[in-house]
Amino acid sequence: MKRLWKITALVACSFAVLPPAAAQLGAQAADPMALPPVSKTLATNNPDIVVKRVACVDANVAGVLVNKGSQPFHGRLKLAVRDEEGDVVGRHSVRMRAGAATGARFDLYYINTLDCRRHKFEFSVE
Repeated sequence: MKRLWKITALVACSFAVLPPAAAQLGAQAADPMALPPVSKTLATNNPDIVVKRVACVDANVAGVLVNKGSQPFHGRLKLAVRDEEGDVVGRHSVRMRAGAATGARFDLYYINTLDCRRHKFEFSVE
């Protein structure tokens, strides 16, 4: 019984020393260009096509391609991942379809995005 009490006390202490969520986001506050875990709207090279809700986990990037135009989009969404020094450390592309004034989800796997908060994502469409 004494051993169970020690384990319970240890678990309670470990939760008490966890930093608050605001402290975990300190790196983002220091770098305003850093991508948050789920970002807002990112532009592409086409003014009618934007990318929203970009989320990065380990080597995967996901989000929603939004077609704001009046014509359907059939093409390729390209992603370039840049590190803190501006060097391209990963590239990926995927074929996409999105009707006029609608969106489509995408998932890009196995991109070098090991530090999502420090990398910058550049989207373009063809």
